[in-house]
Amino acid sequence: MPKIGLRNIKTALAILVTLLFYLLIHVINPEIASLWYSPFFAGIAAAYSLQSDYTASFRQARIRSMGSVIGGIYGVFIVNMYEMVLHNPIETSLINSLNLLSFYLLVGIAVIPLIYSTVLMKQTMATFVTVLTYLSITVSIRNNLPIEYFAVNRIFSTIFGVIVALLINGIHFNHIKNKEILFVTGLDGTLFIDNQELSGYSKHKLNHLIRHGANITVATTRTPSTLFQALNGVSFTLPLIIMKGAALYDMKNQEYLETKPIMKEDRTILEAYFEKEKKSAFAYSVMDDVLTVFNGPIKSLAERYYYEQHKKDFYKNHITGLPNKDCQVLLFMLIDIEEEIFRMAKEIRELNPDHTLDIQVYPFEGMY
Repeated sequence: MPKIGLRNIKTALAILVTLLFYLLIHVINPEIASLWYSPFFAGIAAAYSLQSDYTASFRQARIRSMGSVIGGIYGVFIVNMYEMVLHNPIETSLINSLNLLSFYLLVGIAVIPLIYSTVLMKQTMATFVTVLTYLSITVSIRNNLPIEYFAVNRIFSTIFGVIVALLINGIHFNHIKNKEILFVTGLDGTLFIDNQELSGYSKHKLNHLIRHGANITVATTRTPSTLFQALNGVSFTLPLIIMKGAALYDMKNQEYLETKPIMKEDRTILEAYFEKEKKSAFAYSVMDDVLTVFNGPIKSLAERYYYEQHKKDFYKNHITGLPNKDCQVLLFMLIDIEEEIFRMAKEIRELNPDHTLDIQVYPFEGMY
């Protein structure tokens, strides 16, 4: 069984505080407690706002508070307008039913400008909470409590619950931190297992560790074109080691900090080998801080497939043609059937007795 998490405990603690606060007010003055504070709405706001990390909590707290204020004020306006204009004070069964019908029609139709107002104010994330608070003001039973008092009760209770959640989520236990250690992790086969994306838990733990000072980076064969999608939501502060160590890349500023091109002698040997084998290798280079992929004439279905799949990738340019001699090539990539790739890898290693080249073979959608 999974263990009880800290968020679980903090949520329970936040709700307990909202309940005890009501008890405290009730002991001091029961009338004030019932008039100005609702532990129900405070507890809901606390549970809603207490997220897995403080940034997410603050975002949800802002949404909850903004939605409560907008929905509460708008609800007071609608109820007052109904009571001044549409309400018929005569007490009969028919008139009471007509009163209720006209009120519900007004409440329902008034939702349209309410939602539209959140769009105009660019607060669409708060739409649900806004409508929720609006309905709680307009159609909840308020036991003859003036609508203004009822609205203030809801808004104050929500904001109090939000504040409690933020304060409790800001509690951190002291740990011994060694910030001299660098943690390097892989992606495929490490953080990525079956699918090609990070789990929500992995994102949360990475962000939590980074936010608390851990030095974490990634070493991968991938390029920025696939990294941005794969690592979306993780706020790395250190540059990433990409393309099997051929470059250091700053995800935040989207720039290459350092590149390690293939030596000219090795490049000459490789290009001669590709020409002898009549293979079209994809040559990766960084030009004006943009990853550029050169390719000669497409000579196989596998090369054609790769080219069609990746020619429109973000953060990458594809150029038909070979790189000139002054262009610094970071890596060459060949794609073919398994037997051919392993044969060529073996022959290239034999051409490189000093081991100045790093040759890697890995599967790619049925090919290698």
